[in-house]
Amino acid sequence: MEIESKKTNRGFDYSQFEDSYGNKCSLQKSSSAMVDRIWFGVHDVNPLIMASDAIRLGLPTGGQQNGWVPFEVPKEVLFHDRMHLDQDEIHKLMPFLNTFEDTGELDSDYYNADFNWCNKEYLDKNGYELVDYTEMLKDFEGDVDRIYRTLTRMEERKKNIMTHLKSIKKAVISISDAFNEKAENEMKWYMKGYNDEKKGTSTIMDCTEHEDELYSMGADDAGCGDEPRTIKELISFFS
Repeated sequence: MEIESKKTNRGFDYSQFEDSYGNKCSLQKSSSAMVDRIWFGVHDVNPLIMASDAIRLGLPTGGQQNGWVPFEVPKEVLFHDRMHLDQDEIHKLMPFLNTFEDTGELDSDYYNADFNWCNKEYLDKNGYELVDYTEMLKDFEGDVDRIYRTLTRMEERKKNIMTHLKSIKKAVISISDAFNEKAENEMKWYMKGYNDEKKGTSTIMDCTEHEDELYSMGADDAGCGDEPRTIKELISFFS
């Protein structure tokens, strides 16, 4: 199967290929703004109807009397021809896809297959010919080759994931530092208002609208006799 990768007019990654039936399929990064998602599935549902049924329903068949013929659908009709999946959904599907890639089955128990039927007694008893042996060997050789390629891909993926993970950890540290600095500043303005109210003074200076809001909140809490709020409570209030 050949896969052609390119960009959409809006700059999203897009890959197209054909399945074993020759249907045009695509894998595309979604424009979903809140959560990363992909579109995945057939490019066109290509609805068909048996010629005999089309004739019975009074639909055109182009002169064809049997077999499948195109079923014309108004362009206003919407088909959900592709899946819309996020990362967690893909994560849950991958074990099944990986098992099928490796074993040809969806049940992970097939990793434990012992192929005990592959013995001379069984093969002779069931009348296998040389051509059958050749085909079976070809299938097993294909399995071995694909599994080796999978193992190589897994090693590459592991390296890529570790690189990505390091970048994420670096980003987390950066965000944490920025958070702590901002939290310290917000508590400073809140406590300034709280303490000034307790003292009956005002030391407010040039500040942003948000800082003024924090100062006023601290003063109001002190005026009501409330205990000072924690940074978590401040974050919750402004969320």
